[in-house]
Amino acid sequence: MALPLYHPLEQTEYLLNEPAWGSWRSASAPHVIAPVELILVLYKECWKKAHRGISDITREEFIQWTNGLWTFPGETSKQVKHPAPFSRELPKRCLKLFSYIDDTVLDPFTGSGTTILEALCHNRKAYGLEIDPLYLALAAKRICDIVF
Repeated sequence: MALPLYHPLEQTEYLLNEPAWGSWRSASAPHVIAPVELILVLYKECWKKAHRGISDITREEFIQWTNGLWTFPGETSKQVKHPAPFSRELPKRCLKLFSYIDDTVLDPFTGSGTTILEALCHNRKAYGLEIDPLYLALAAKRICDIVF
C-alpha cells in the first residue's frame, strides 16, 4: 500500500539548516532529519470499503493526490492558536480520497478542530474528542465561525 507523505513547506528551510545530531560526526547512531510526515492508512480485513457512496473528488485531484507525495503550505501556531496545527488541506485531501459524502468521520484528537471543520465543509458527518477544555472551546469557536 502506498502511503501519502505530507511535506510542510514552512518547515523546510528550518529543517534543512539544522544538523542531525545523534552521534555527532560518527557512524555509531546518527539521526537523519526527514522533512516529511507520514500518513498511515490502515484497514481491517478488506482494503475496499463495504459500502459505496458518492465521491466528490475530481479527476485531477485523484491523479495528483495518489502520487504519494503531497506538498502544500502548513499552518503556524499563531494562525490557529494551537501548538501543533496543520493545514486544512491535509484533512481535505484525506477526506476526499478515503470517504464518501455523508460518511462519518471520527477525530479522536480534535485540537483546533481542523479535521471536523473540513469534514463539515465537505458534507461529511463528524465527531471529535478533545480532553483539553481550552482546545475544545477553540475548536467549537473556529468551526462555528466558518461553518455556521
